[in-house]
Amino acid sequence: DGLRSGDGSVVDHLFMKLCDDYFYGTTSTLITRSVFWPMFNGGTMQLGWGNNFCDNGARFLNNDIINPEWDWIGSNTGFIASQCEPDARISNIIIEDLHIDGNINALAALDFAADRTGYNYNGHIKDITFRNIDLNGQQIWFSPKGWDDYERVETQLSRDYSTSPENPARGGKSILKGAKSDDGKISYVENISFENVKINGEWITEKNYQKYFDVDTQTTRNITFSYNPQLVLSLIHISEP
Repeated sequence: DGLRSGDGSVVDHLFMKLCDDYFYGTTSTLITRSVFWPMFNGGTMQLGWGNNFCDNGARFLNNDIINPEWDWIGSNTGFIASQCEPDARISNIIIEDLHIDGNINALAALDFAADRTGYNYNGHIKDITFRNIDLNGQQIWFSPKGWDDYERVETQLSRDYSTSPENPARGGKSILKGAKSDDGKISYVENISFENVKINGEWITEKNYQKYFDVDTQTTRNITFSYNPQLVLSLIHISEP
C-alpha cells in the first residue's frame, strides 16, 4: 500500500512505484505534481474497503501516471477503484489535469462490493469530477502468463505482460454501477462528470462514451460526458515550476 493521509494533508512532488492501492479517496488530501508507476495490483485512488464515510474527498490535481502494468479489470484495479460496501457514502472528489502514458484497464471502476448480506443499501458514490484527462493509450486487459498461479509471489514477480495470438489484448471499458438489493433498494453511483477527457486521441462525449464506459442505467444517475475546446487547458507537468 501507499499513503494513508489524514484530512488536510498535502502530497507534493513525489515519485511512487507500488503494487497495491496508492491513496484512499476518503480524506481531504491534496495530491499534486507527482508521478506514479502502478504495478499490476491496486488502484491509484481507492475509495476504500467496507463502509467508509467521507463528504469531502481527495483532490488529485496535476499528476502523471507512467508505465501502468494493470492487466485485468476489477474493483481493486484501475486509476480510481472501489471496494465499498452498499452502505458506504463517498462524495466530493476531483481528478483534474491528469496525464496517463500507457495502456490501462480502466480509468474508473466505480461500483460496490456486495458480496455479503445484511446491507441497508443506503449508500452512495457521488459528486466525482474528472476534468482535463489525457489517456495516451487504450483501455485494455488480458490474462498474463502465470495467471492461474498468481497467488505465488515468484509468479507475481515474473508475470509476462506480452501479448500473443494465444493471449490477445481485449478491449476494456470503465465501469459505473451501483448496487441493488433483492427488495429494490439502490445504492447509487451518481453525479459523476467527465469533462474534457481524451482516451487514445478521442475526446469523450455523450455520443461516443459507450465505446469506453459501461454505465448501468438502473443503478446510476446523472453520469455526464462533455468536451468544450474553449475550456481545455494544457496539462501542467511536474517539471514546470
